[in-house]
Amino acid sequence: MKLKRFHLLLIFGLQLVISGCMVTGESLPTRFYILPNPTSVAEIASIRKVIGIAPVKLPRYLDRPQIVTLEEDDRVHLAEFHRWAEPLADGFNRILAAGLTLRLPQSLIVSLPARQVKVDRTLEIQVRDFQVREDRCLLLTDWRLQSGRTTQTWQRSTLEETISEGGYPGIVSAMGRAVDRLAGQIAAELAAMENQ
Repeated sequence: MKLKRFHLLLIFGLQLVISGCMVTGESLPTRFYILPNPTSVAEIASIRKVIGIAPVKLPRYLDRPQIVTLEEDDRVHLAEFHRWAEPLADGFNRILAAGLTLRLPQSLIVSLPARQVKVDRTLEIQVRDFQVREDRCLLLTDWRLQSGRTTQTWQRSTLEETISEGGYPGIVSAMGRAVDRLAGQIAAELAAMENQ
């Protein structure tokens, strides 16, 4: 009898807790983030080349709305209340295009497939890893530039950014800086090709 009364009291108590949460509406708000654009402003110049960016290829574990970080022993943490406001691949391409536009003012940067635009060079990027762990962000990519069907260069980049700010805004900022630095490497290679 005492056990039955205990179960009834336990159920009643749980109902009070649940109804209290529903009345107060106390739950963690979900926050949404986008990778930040580079801060400089591009100069307007006459267009000499058109560069097409193929959709970036991400590892499967990153292709999700939650911001992903790595914990000890390579455990993956999905931030349920800190999410991307756009697919990470779209944000990656957007920041990359903005970074290239800033550094190559005489080139038109377009996303592929591009209709009614003749592309002079195509950029393809495979992200091998985009790790956020403790106080650092590590971006590992393979990328190549093609003219028609001819590969002009194939390179592997390793970029590391320190997460200086706290929390998820700092993580997002570091990830954005890493993508912008990749844009700087690619822009330098494209500029060198033009000077050959």
